[in-house]
Amino acid sequence: MFNDDAKVAFKAKFIAPLPDGPRNTSTNDELVAVELAVQAAMLAYRPGEIRAAVDKEISKMEQSLARPRRSPGERVTLSAMGLEGDWRIASHDTFGCALCGNTACREWPTLARVDSAGRDTGQYVYHVCECQMSSGGATSAPEAEGESAAA
Repeated sequence: MFNDDAKVAFKAKFIAPLPDGPRNTSTNDELVAVELAVQAAMLAYRPGEIRAAVDKEISKMEQSLARPRRSPGERVTLSAMGLEGDWRIASHDTFGCALCGNTACREWPTLARVDSAGRDTGQYVYHVCECQMSSGGATSAPEAEGESAAA
């Protein structure tokens, strides 16, 4: 396992439509689940399509796992869609991220824009996930102010 600290309870049940009839399988092993999913997908998709989907998920998770976890009051950078600049995490409650699939990634309900001195400007953005934040690098940013980034 890549990160034992991030291990969560896992249980998967598959009912795969195979040529000789449905196959029912349960597993607690993530790699077995991946193998079963690929086997079932091979019956409906071309290998290149499956590789592209798996590569996309791997890339998304690698990027999310590389990002630091955040804390209330921390300054972060958003880059894109008119939200460039520094923001401060202005809330204490978090939710699970609905974007990247990383169970450690959190969605922060409210970020406040800050000026170069770190003072709030009165502008807010809502529902920003840690996988969308950086400490200076370019990232994808949430929707325009007042809209949900995870919707």
